[in-house]
Amino acid sequence: MRIGYLLGAFPLVSERFLLRELAELDRRGLPLSVYALQRRKGGPTPPEAEAFRERVRYTPPLISWRAARAAARRAWHPASYLGTKAMMAGLIVRSVSLAPRAIPNLAAAEYMADDMARAGVTHVHAAFASQPALIGLLAARLLGLPFSFAGHARDVFVRPQVLPQKIAAARFANLCTEHAASHLRALCPEHAAKIHTIYHGLDAEALPSGERRPTDPPTILAVGRLVPKKGFEHLVRACHWLAQAGIGFRCVIAGGGPLRRGLETAARKLGLTQLTITGMLPPDGVEALYGRASVFVSPSVIASDGDRDGLPNVVLEAMAWRLPVVGTDVGGIPEAVAHEQTGLIVPPNNATALSEAITRLLIDRSLAERLGDAGRRLVVERFSIRSNIEPLLRLF
Repeated sequence: MRIGYLLGAFPLVSERFLLRELAELDRRGLPLSVYALQRRKGGPTPPEAEAFRERVRYTPPLISWRAARAAARRAWHPASYLGTKAMMAGLIVRSVSLAPRAIPNLAAAEYMADDMARAGVTHVHAAFASQPALIGLLAARLLGLPFSFAGHARDVFVRPQVLPQKIAAARFANLCTEHAASHLRALCPEHAAKIHTIYHGLDAEALPSGERRPTDPPTILAVGRLVPKKGFEHLVRACHWLAQAGIGFRCVIAGGGPLRRGLETAARKLGLTQLTITGMLPPDGVEALYGRASVFVSPSVIASDGDRDGLPNVVLEAMAWRLPVVGTDVGGIPEAVAHEQTGLIVPPNNATALSEAITRLLIDRSLAERLGDAGRRLVVERFSIRSNIEPLLRLF
């Protein structure tokens, strides 16, 4: 067996969970050929990427000798070659939004199929249900190989027009939350048996073992891309109310994205000198913030296009640091943050409830410690990459 594992871009610090999965599959001795649709340049690089940096194979430009050679080789197999083009045409009929990138997607699939054939790949697996799954499906069709894909958040909930066709063609689909798995089962009830919930995992051996050293005044920490579904505007308003109530604190939002200027403008208009947006940080920079924070906040919402979080990996990382977590009842967050047991859950789009929960944890330190300890235990027991990789290995 050799798995052709298809990523969207490499290396991405926001997809560190996939690199942990790849590293554990590699550690277990599963033969892997790793592919990526884009080479990401600049920005922080997760440490797990180093082991795969020289192994990742990237799709070439559409107009290139490598792409032309791969297409010519695949054309020597007319049945699968024409059948794959017919499959692409059928998918376009179901979703015309696929039409503009039909030729580039077919070219990428032809290159990957050609390389996978020479590498001895026996199963094609895409790391996302969106474009990687489409190209993985086409490459598998060209080679006559089994195909599977993983689903997470945006790739499952936003524009899912051809998801039924992908799941129909797949041997299985592994979803990282039960929330996403239930959505896909409702979308494709006839294929419900193929849909599995497999949580992401952290490396239990690398989890922090030392004590946190919280700042004074206490730090409220949030980590994530500055995009609508993260709900950070509600955290800004919650911090305004904390300041009006005379509570001493500082708030750090670690992340970059298109909403940064708007969030900074809102904080400035509210006079929130206590709030800082750092931009995207490398993993060790984020870990330093975990060690100094008192409360972690994940104020996720459902965006206007239906996008939402799954179970943010930063929530699990914060819990591993024994940080008490305030989360919203969105996506898979309640699957780890159980109200009053491993954290506090509040309704989304509700800055008042958010500020009240944060205040409660800042004032009641025994509650904060109890929830932090329970969160740490949950991560160790339920979210270890060593145990969570087992169901995926069995499916392969």
